[in-house]
Amino acid sequence: PCNLIVDTAASHTTFDIKFIKKNFPGLPLEDVQIAPGSNVRAAPRLFAIRSFSIAGLHIKNFFGLALDVTPLQKGMQVKIDGILGINYLGFSPFLLSVRNASLQFLERSRFPQHRKPLDVERDPSGIFFFFFCREGDTFPLALDSGSSLSMASLNQWPAAPTGT
Repeated sequence: PCNLIVDTAASHTTFDIKFIKKNFPGLPLEDVQIAPGSNVRAAPRLFAIRSFSIAGLHIKNFFGLALDVTPLQKGMQVKIDGILGINYLGFSPFLLSVRNASLQFLERSRFPQHRKPLDVERDPSGIFFFFFCREGDTFPLALDSGSSLSMASLNQWPAAPTGT
């Protein structure tokens, strides 16, 4: 068992290097080369494992990164063993509920067929937008899976259930 932060903006799943060394002694860790000009201060180590399973999704031949996550633990004031990134999350559709603190992977074959994919457009700047419709008016919203805040003009948000 481990405590992971779910981060849809993280490109790779990263574990605390102390967690890896304690729970997987002898697991080979390979050096990772960081591109010049990167804001990365410490180079992670790469590891490969034959089988990996979290929240009901089982993946074979998985790789992840090992890095000291102590600064993240101190900043969040919570014990974590790593970050679950998109290289794991991207294997299957999933439901993430912040309210219920739950992550549930869905079988591709059982994924609801009645759900329509978002109509997404790419701006020349590289930002992806999808279009939201409220009372017949359509407006674009930027698609940012790593954002913790959604912003739009106040008059474009639906009214609260209380009517306020």
